[in-house]
Amino acid sequence: MIIGIASYFESNAIGGTETQTGFTMKELHNLGQEVRYIKKREDLVNIDILHVFHCCREEYLQYCKYHNIPVVVSTIYWNPRELFLYEQNLFRLIQDVDVQVKNHKTRLQKVLPYVSMLLPNSYSEYGVLLSDFSCTNIPYRVIPNGVDKIELDPDYKIPVRDYILCVGRIEVRKNQLQLINATPKDIPLVFIGNKGITDRYVSMCKEAAERRGNTYFYDAMPHKELWNWLYRCKAYCQPSWYETPGLVSLMAASIYKPLILTARGSCKEIFPHAEFTTPCSVEHISNHVSKFQFAEGATPVISWKEVTELTINVYKEVLAAYNPLCERSNKRWSEYPEKGTQPLE
Repeated sequence: MIIGIASYFESNAIGGTETQTGFTMKELHNLGQEVRYIKKREDLVNIDILHVFHCCREEYLQYCKYHNIPVVVSTIYWNPRELFLYEQNLFRLIQDVDVQVKNHKTRLQKVLPYVSMLLPNSYSEYGVLLSDFSCTNIPYRVIPNGVDKIELDPDYKIPVRDYILCVGRIEVRKNQLQLINATPKDIPLVFIGNKGITDRYVSMCKEAAERRGNTYFYDAMPHKELWNWLYRCKAYCQPSWYETPGLVSLMAASIYKPLILTARGSCKEIFPHAEFTTPCSVEHISNHVSKFQFAEGATPVISWKEVTELTINVYKEVLAAYNPLCERSNKRWSEYPEKGTQPLE
């Protein structure tokens, strides 16, 4: 079986989609599968199945449709309406939130007509897909995210102690500004992540951090380094506008760290022992950060190898059920674009 992997990364910044894609490819290779990352249309030749992570160039999907290659998609989706409303108020913007939401949905919307199976990370994510896309005609299988191997370096130096940790790009969705304003000044606050694309928000966070003091920013780092920061933190906090459910939160849960997580997204389904906070309320975040409790039980997590084994089973299921004659009789070669099309907007 030759597996094609496709996505559409907007920048060099590494986030959850890129990490999920990378670990899936790595474990597919380790499990003896032939894997091919699709960078151009010619890479699709002779693949047996295409696995899309959220979205990809539409020409890849058109090629697969013409050549009877099944497509599955890891949806990685949540409705961003509440985030856009907050962003509008934060930056005093005049914009149509309905149009923003529609544009956000467009990429995945264009993928769905080609898809044989949806692979949401949770049942709550699938519920949002049903609400936003009415995709009841497409089968689905929930494929959770995994956790990589714990790597700790006893000689690794961390210049801060008893800190609350938050990991992610410095961007509005991750809600670092609210966390800075909410955390008592006597608690060290550590952010790990590169700058997002909105310079204005990054500046607002840095200015708030200077006023607060006791706040530290570090660039994104490999997971083998990140484990050391997680292991030594006092608690892990992710008050985002939504998470699905958050890869670093899974890492923190796997080593029994107290979790203060957003109530938006799929976190409540995945983390039964976390404390949940409302991202729009500084007071609510502050109450949880000041009075967090250690977890009373473990959050069940699985390895990326186990995740990938589940994914391979989905590939086999789709290939076994796929009808290679579907729609081909009505497809004319002239309908297939010979030239590359633009990325999905």
